[in-house]
Amino acid sequence: MKQTYTHGFALHTALIASAVVGFATILGFVVLPTDTQPVTAIRMEPTTIRVQSDNTFEIRIVVNAGEPTNVFAGELFFDHTVLRVASIDYNTSIAELWAETPWYSNGDGTLNFTRGTTKRGGFEGEGDLMTIRFTSIAEGEGVITMNTASIFSAMDSVPKHPSQSLSMRL
Repeated sequence: MKQTYTHGFALHTALIASAVVGFATILGFVVLPTDTQPVTAIRMEPTTIRVQSDNTFEIRIVVNAGEPTNVFAGELFFDHTVLRVASIDYNTSIAELWAETPWYSNGDGTLNFTRGTTKRGGFEGEGDLMTIRFTSIAEGEGVITMNTASIFSAMDSVPKHPSQSLSMRL
């Protein structure tokens, strides 16, 4: 059986194929994420914890720097009628320099920190920046919130993740 094609059949098929490829390309730009920024974050762990009165527990401030980073800062708020800061342990392998010594006030329920590194190229990777030991002093629901958590790149002075708020319930 002999097939015959009318004039313009190949051109018509090529136009349809080009339209499909063009549409798929545009759809790819619109639907697929184009942001390839490295993950850079600061968080508290664990995110939930159950504690009885007069017990001590720890939370860790964890950093994940997907690019060279040299400054970490944050402010924690906690219910001072339920919790007290017992101690703070620092990880000097991530940031050995305190721009401001961690300052806390059990009476106000606040803790502030600003840490940095002078290491060439900054810090890149994930690890515990510091561990905060709390003591529960009364029954109730204690919430620990981290505000204005910022990480500054080793390449510029613009914070990568300004003002994250994280909460932990006891």
